[in-house]
Amino acid sequence: MITFVTSARPFEGPASDRQRNALQSWAALGAGCETVLVGDEAGCAEIARELNCIHEPQLDYTPFGRPLVPSVIEAGERHARHELMCNINADIILTDDFISAVRQLLALRAPWVMVGRRWNVEIEGSWDFSAADSTERLRELAHRTGRMQGPTAIDYFVYTRGLWGTIPPFGKGSGREDNWMIHRALSLNVDLIDATAAVCAVHQNHDPPRLAGSKYTASPDFPDRAANNQVLARNRISDVLGSVNDATHLLDETGLRRKPVSLQAALRRFLVWGPYRRPLLRWPCRALYAAYSWCNRIKSRLNQT
Repeated sequence: MITFVTSARPFEGPASDRQRNALQSWAALGAGCETVLVGDEAGCAEIARELNCIHEPQLDYTPFGRPLVPSVIEAGERHARHELMCNINADIILTDDFISAVRQLLALRAPWVMVGRRWNVEIEGSWDFSAADSTERLRELAHRTGRMQGPTAIDYFVYTRGLWGTIPPFGKGSGREDNWMIHRALSLNVDLIDATAAVCAVHQNHDPPRLAGSKYTASPDFPDRAANNQVLARNRISDVLGSVNDATHLLDETGLRRKPVSLQAALRRFLVWGPYRRPLLRWPCRALYAAYSWCNRIKSRLNQT
């Protein structure tokens, strides 16, 4: 049914519990789910054997030590048995509502991408997925003590193999790569489905990684983010990044429906992504979008005074 693809930090200390929790939650979703774990950090091979994951040790990194997004996704698609893929961060716990949401979308004829916002939750140690009420307890904990993250941080993407095409050399987890994927999906004119109301995706809170001897490190200044911004600038899309708010459809307990949009949102969508669908509109839309952005900046400054 679906292949999860992810890269992990070393399985040491609290990070080991968080990543094990996530991988176990995906495995618990059913026999039609498989996971491709990419990278050769400490403990990856052992956890892959234990949880019956496919392990691909070969992974390319940025100069700052973060996995390259295209390297992760290409490895996942190369090993996947299924056409349906889920690119997901290794600290995200999913429950059975994720599979229910995906099953509702399988009958769609038009290409689609499913995304959603996450719940930031404090979880200490290992989570017992063998308990009959583990899913209900997890959802209750998220809604009672968690905080929903904003629409620009997207931790999972469900899509069909090969959708993205050529992916710029983003560093994974340093920001902007998920927003580029939203931009790419809308540029391809696929249905972008916001499943926030249908899927309880739990992000296990943690500090930024500072792991001695690991390839997967980060500084407080996130130099990878600056590098990702440079990639966006070279591709001329630094000011038109997408978020969950740009979804074309909503999925909730009542089913799938087209998302109502304001006149301003519809205008932005036409000016930003219209040229990708109709190349003759490129230059007129760019000029109009520049004027649109300038008006918004003036309006913002006036509101601050």
